[in-house]
Amino acid sequence: MKLYQHSKNFIELAWQDSQPRPFLLILPGGGYEYTSWREAQPVVNAFASESYHTGIFYYREEKLLHPYTHIEAKELIEQLKSDSRVSKIYLVGFSAGGHFAATIMTYYPHLVNAGVLAYAPITSDIKYRHLGSLMNLLGPDITKEKAAEVSLDLHVTKETPPCFIFHTQDDAIVHVENALMFAEALRKNKVPFALHIYPEGLHGFSVGSDDVAYSEFSLEEFHERFAYMKEWVELAKKFLRKY
Repeated sequence: MKLYQHSKNFIELAWQDSQPRPFLLILPGGGYEYTSWREAQPVVNAFASESYHTGIFYYREEKLLHPYTHIEAKELIEQLKSDSRVSKIYLVGFSAGGHFAATIMTYYPHLVNAGVLAYAPITSDIKYRHLGSLMNLLGPDITKEKAAEVSLDLHVTKETPPCFIFHTQDDAIVHVENALMFAEALRKNKVPFALHIYPEGLHGFSVGSDDVAYSEFSLEEFHERFAYMKEWVELAKKFLRKY
């Protein structure tokens, strides 16, 4: 279903029924270049036990630049919140989708009840930023001022909604410092958060189900080394129930 009328971007909706329920808006990763299937329907499946209404936002069918990305998201979420079936809005974002989720949470905190960020590039600090995502979001000419606008550790306030953060320590694509910096900004502003950092795991773990297992490893090795990290999904569910 296409809710937003001004671009090619769209949301794929799945309603449980006509009853008011929390709505889980899924923002897949893809470096602000595309939206990855690995963090789309597999996420719906992983959270199915919570009986949320869900939506997968395909937000890069048209590659809008900042600030039009979050302006579009604001209008979309406002439409969702006006639906009588939606009691709360939860965001779950992966990689660049996690940055997008954190953007919505910091720019429009009144629209979101809680968020989940998985290995999200948060900062534009030159030491820890993910340059490809920044260029896809801001365009090739990244000014200091524009970079600061999307360095989300700088935009947390006491109004920012509660946040669950998942990352791996040796992520070579999005440095773990991104998670640490956002958590510290939340702590300073007394925003409730949970931070779960696992010792190893390639970028793009998603929900850890077999259909998204790392292709670099046999399924047996994946289970042995990484499958225990699937617990982050259950921990995130418990976190969201509080809010």
